[in-house]
Amino acid sequence: MKRFASIDFLRGIAIVMMLVLHVVSDFLNVNAIIADINNKPLINLVAMAVLPFIGGLAGLFLMVSAVANMVSMYRHLLAGRPVGNLVLRQVLGGVVLLVFAVLDEGVIGMHGALGTLLLQLPGPGFAGNLTIDWVSFLSSGFRFETIHTIAWCIIINGIVQGIISMNGRWKNPGSLIKIYIVLAIVVVAATQFVWNGVAWLVPGYPWTNVNYGNGIVLPISYPIVGRSPFGFVVANFFLIALAAPVEPIFPYLAVSFIGSIIGIVICQPRESIPCHFTRTSLMVGMGMFVVGIIGVIYAVIYVSNAQGILTAVVMYKNISMHRTWVPDYPQYSPPYLSWLFQFMSLNGVSLMMVVLVLRMVEFRGIGAQFAKKTLPVRRYGFIAFTNYTIQTVNWLVFYAMGIVLYGIPYHQMSWGGTLISIALVLLAYYGIMLLWERVKYTGTLEWCIGTIAYNLLPGKKGTKNAYKKWWQKGQLDPQGALINADWVNIAEDRDVGHERLADSKLAFKFALIGLLSVVFIPTVFVTLRIALTSEKTEGKNKYNYAAKIVSIVGICLVLFVFWALFFITPAMLGFSILT
Repeated sequence: MKRFASIDFLRGIAIVMMLVLHVVSDFLNVNAIIADINNKPLINLVAMAVLPFIGGLAGLFLMVSAVANMVSMYRHLLAGRPVGNLVLRQVLGGVVLLVFAVLDEGVIGMHGALGTLLLQLPGPGFAGNLTIDWVSFLSSGFRFETIHTIAWCIIINGIVQGIISMNGRWKNPGSLIKIYIVLAIVVVAATQFVWNGVAWLVPGYPWTNVNYGNGIVLPISYPIVGRSPFGFVVANFFLIALAAPVEPIFPYLAVSFIGSIIGIVICQPRESIPCHFTRTSLMVGMGMFVVGIIGVIYAVIYVSNAQGILTAVVMYKNISMHRTWVPDYPQYSPPYLSWLFQFMSLNGVSLMMVVLVLRMVEFRGIGAQFAKKTLPVRRYGFIAFTNYTIQTVNWLVFYAMGIVLYGIPYHQMSWGGTLISIALVLLAYYGIMLLWERVKYTGTLEWCIGTIAYNLLPGKKGTKNAYKKWWQKGQLDPQGALINADWVNIAEDRDVGHERLADSKLAFKFALIGLLSVVFIPTVFVTLRIALTSEKTEGKNKYNYAAKIVSIVGICLVLFVFWALFFITPAMLGFSILT
């Protein structure tokens, strides 16, 4: 099975980041840290600035999924299969995923009925009863998260790709790319109008609260099945997609279109890919980030001056709540179009991450080597939707750590306990994945979707899997798709241009960018590795020598700054924060 190691790696990174950030946000006693922030090491301030931003990078998972989805669609067309078959497969696949997304949020996920039930697990001296949270069960399916966005984008992308692929037009990749660029711009430009339109149809949507009695008060975008009007419950499936608090398809459909563009490009023969593709994409991503982060900083300062620094801190903490950066949000009022700068800053970083990894791997012809070294990370992304769904594992670790450290379940903890919990959570998931790997992931969400696909989707029945039992048809192939896949390279190692010192120049360029940008200085750890490797393939030269020097300087600077951040407090520097 042909696969891109970079895409699998990025999907794994997205899942690992999600798990780490969810542990930090749920386990860490942030209030205790803020209460004494002036006497806490500066690393806490850095964490307050960096972690919310990383938490807002859910668009990375969407972009990577869109790249992989487009690769799948393009291969479908290259195989000569009908366009109509492609559209039907995409639409039905997206609908199936959307159903599971609703089930996850409402029933089996960490914030669904099962998750809320686990949060009631008794500790020492417990004398109560466990109760099912029927409100969560009947309303939380409307919590619109990344999986919902991906499902809707699969549906829409399938329809769009089907329309523009008619009459063989998919064979002109340049035309497809231009269409997707225009569509991405149109989606972003239409976003505010779409949000305003939804609020006009349903006044106050999605912020107005509805009082259901008995102390149950929920936003209007979270109707309770069986208690809210049936027509509104049905309509809300579409309204929430358009104007959800987190990652609505306006503007995030544009991120999916960007991913589709990357997918189209990397499916082309090497000689057909523009030589400036990665450079241009990185520059676009950098431009989005720089412009966006300037706008984000301005918005935070604006709210701080108008409503106080604590309100500004809350707004920045909610940077992942994409729909909250609008003036009509009840808790704070950022400047008009602040959401646009927030969107650009977050997704500029996602674009750079995707293109940078592709440039470092497939464009250098080292897909197989990279895949071998990154297998542990790629495992997390191989069953990404399942790992998203089983985050109730987090609650079990939270429960145990609270008992061990404090004698109280679910007791929030310091950084020390939180870091131990992160290690335990990642280890628990890895163990679960290894066990699932033995049975070809039977029972995972991916297996469920695959099993349904073989019974519903055209092109699946009668395939080489027809002889298998029904529960075997949806099994994944860990050997052929995860461990020993046919790893695709955009340029073979022999074509990289070692005679032109391509790797040496690459290492020097990115080491310099990392050091001077400050924000991307961690890349110096990678550039040092490339520089050392290039000495073997290209010989010692001025470029890899300079790359080594710049990388080492950057690494020393990173280590020194981290050391200082862990020991120096605001009080030592003579200033106070949040006083």
